[in-house]
Amino acid sequence: MNTLARSISRPALLPQLPISPITPRVRAVSTDAPPPPPPSSPERLYEGPLASTLVLLKRVSVTTFSLSCFAAPLISLSEMNNMTAVLVMGGTSLLTSGVSTALIQYCVNPYVTNLTRSPTDPSEITLTTLTLLGNPHRTTLQIADLIPVSDRPFATWKLRDGARPVSSDKAFARRERRNFYVHPKLDEGFSAGMEDVVQAVTAAGRGVGVADVEVGSGVGAAPAAGGVVARDWDKLVNDLKSQQRQ
Repeated sequence: MNTLARSISRPALLPQLPISPITPRVRAVSTDAPPPPPPSSPERLYEGPLASTLVLLKRVSVTTFSLSCFAAPLISLSEMNNMTAVLVMGGTSLLTSGVSTALIQYCVNPYVTNLTRSPTDPSEITLTTLTLLGNPHRTTLQIADLIPVSDRPFATWKLRDGARPVSSDKAFARRERRNFYVHPKLDEGFSAGMEDVVQAVTAAGRGVGVADVEVGSGVGAAPAAGGVVARDWDKLVNDLKSQQRQ
């Protein structure tokens, strides 16, 4: 009886479990330098005020020409007995639509919808024009590759001989745009950066090196070589005409 009482009152011995040491967690700290920030987006210097209108015009002209090509063969199935009249009507429809479409493409192709400047190279710009269907076509080049143009209507700038622009359309890389149209002066005026580009191209057309014109300075009239100030192209032409009259 005493033995039973002692066994009940004595606490049972618990098994000894192994205790693992607590290892503190140390967060690894990288000693590498943080990655450089990505380059900023290109700076937009110019946007053509007629861009959206010309996109619509191009697409409408191509659509009407396509409809004319589709409808011309259907005229031959008409009940007219005079085949000559049928051919004249179909040919006239195709000629009228084709000529108008080709004229629109010729006039609108050089139009620059927007112009941006590279964030890493102030002398590199990208001019965006329109394709046949009104999609953007980008041409990246140096400002020194552009000079004023006087032998092509509906264009203000052209590529210098030997220029190597980078075209966004790889399929037509050999047929890059060589003529560009930028409004001589917008109603609200150009930005400081666009004014620099215009002055640099104008100076290049007068034989002044682009390096002599301070690009990216934000100055409206940058000084050129020999103390001459790069002026607006229209003003220069008017001055030359007045000198010839004298």
